[in-house]
Amino acid sequence: MQRILDPAQIEAFAQRTIPRLRLAERSNVFSSRAQRLRQLSGTQSVGHTIGDYLRLMGDVADAQQAALASYQATLPDAERISQARTHRMPLIHTGGWPRERDWRRLLDGVCESVVALPSVPAGVRAACGRLLALPSEQLEAQADAVLAAQTAGVECRKDAGVLDEIPGAYKNIDEVLANEADLVRIVHTLKQVLCVKG
Repeated sequence: MQRILDPAQIEAFAQRTIPRLRLAERSNVFSSRAQRLRQLSGTQSVGHTIGDYLRLMGDVADAQQAALASYQATLPDAERISQARTHRMPLIHTGGWPRERDWRRLLDGVCESVVALPSVPAGVRAACGRLLALPSEQLEAQADAVLAAQTAGVECRKDAGVLDEIPGAYKNIDEVLANEADLVRIVHTLKQVLCVKG
């Protein structure tokens, strides 16, 4: 049942200040994700692609939680919060917020933790090794590209109003389903007709 607010109630809500930044619970921000990923992977047998992937992502989330324990981020000061509120800007924008030097130490820690696990596939071990071996300037350039949602060579609109994710991150759904044909039965096919961002 929908409740209609009277004008006094609406005015009371308008007087509240909504926090601009809601911090996650540090003690379990990644460990709860790791637990959920492992729970989901438990429904898949070992050796099954999605189950193995979910277990790997659980290991990565555990490594992220361990890295977070030794890290204290610099939060926006009152002036930046005021500026963001005044100009209706994001409080922390990936393109304009300066990266702290510690991010590379954190990445190294996550990679080293993942590589140390006995169950990690050779491809993941090699990818972590390549990240650890990258010179600082190349690693910074890759981070810039990821945070800028670089879409070079992709035919799509790239203006700020629509840029959201890197299109190359998605697989062709028909190809994915064809690879899983022995595991799934297609019951319905949905087609997107509209996507509204904002």
